[in-house]
Amino acid sequence: MRIATIYNAGRHSKVGPAKNIARLYSNQELFLENGVELLGPFVPDQGIDDLQSYEKSTGFKVKQLVKRAMRATKFGTLALLRATQIRLSRMALDEYQEETQDDVDLIVFRDFITAHEYLRAGGKKPYVLVMHNDGTPDMFFAASSYAKLGKGWTRKKLDGWFEEVFEKASGFLFLSDEARCRFKSRYPTIDCVTGTYHQGLEKPSAVDPLSEIEADGTVFVSVGTVCERKNQRGIIEAFSRIGDSDSVLVIVGEGEDLPFCQELSKEAGLEDRVVFTGSLENVGDALSVSDVFVSASFDEGVPNAAVEAMSYGLPLILTDVGSCAMLLENENGILIEPDIDQLRGAMSSMTERPSLRTECGARSLELYEKSYGVDGMCREHCDMYVRTLRAVQGA
Repeated sequence: MRIATIYNAGRHSKVGPAKNIARLYSNQELFLENGVELLGPFVPDQGIDDLQSYEKSTGFKVKQLVKRAMRATKFGTLALLRATQIRLSRMALDEYQEETQDDVDLIVFRDFITAHEYLRAGGKKPYVLVMHNDGTPDMFFAASSYAKLGKGWTRKKLDGWFEEVFEKASGFLFLSDEARCRFKSRYPTIDCVTGTYHQGLEKPSAVDPLSEIEADGTVFVSVGTVCERKNQRGIIEAFSRIGDSDSVLVIVGEGEDLPFCQELSKEAGLEDRVVFTGSLENVGDALSVSDVFVSASFDEGVPNAAVEAMSYGLPLILTDVGSCAMLLENENGILIEPDIDQLRGAMSSMTERPSLRTECGARSLELYEKSYGVDGMCREHCDMYVRTLRAVQGA
């Protein structure tokens, strides 16, 4: 069975779905053992050889400022959608067509825009859509991306795209049973093959642990794109209120909200206690010197960074969004609402009760080793592909 993955993120993208695809394709032998040949992955080639250098360039910073300005209006956001998501989807599809001439048995789409562009171009192959969020399309309209399109005629237009992609899909793969249930409750008439998978991750390496992190108190770490949706602003504000002058907050990542967060930490007098590392090639360099992982996202699926933190035995503080709750099923952290006071309380608990950190950290590692291995994730994907093709072929 020839199965192709198509996704509209660049070759060097560090977003969760791109990392997930890389892990699947690094285990192609497992798929071949089950009669599945993986083709691709087919992604847009943006001509970027070194992502870290590019993110530090003036050109990249100017682009981020332009994008931020465009997101301030509905028409600007719509133009941005066409210039980024749709353009990159078409580039990925061009790569796919050039190499395969659409001669595959099944396509795996990792975003709905690319699937919609494939249908617009007359594509007829059966496809599986992998859902990276909470089982609904709401994440697309999150604050850091296309919030301005979430109301009025643009929302109606995009909802039409969602429904067309959903109705013609042969299968859906979700991050949790909860996400699958949410999807089915919103789209009860859609009836096709569904499945779930665990976000399998290798423990990230710690090549050069951050030597500048020196603290007599608790070291909190947040990892992810620095943006409004991930809400590093809220983490900084809560951190400023915990009343422990020995604690340190490490923020790993780049993004359009980074300058604001840096200024916010200065205004709060936290220059010496909030460390901004930028992007790290080895996120283990930060996780290995940290005590607690914290996320205050307004919207998530199952965050890769939290799973990676579990591999280092870190307790988790997560907001109750998407499928984050399943990462705390072993009582290995604290689940909160996206609220500053609750976040402050959770962080304070971790600083005031060392035994809580130790117990939750041990449970995190236990859960990671039990459920979040890469082989298991690959088998879950393989099983989904085979079941979908059997259903399509009437076998």
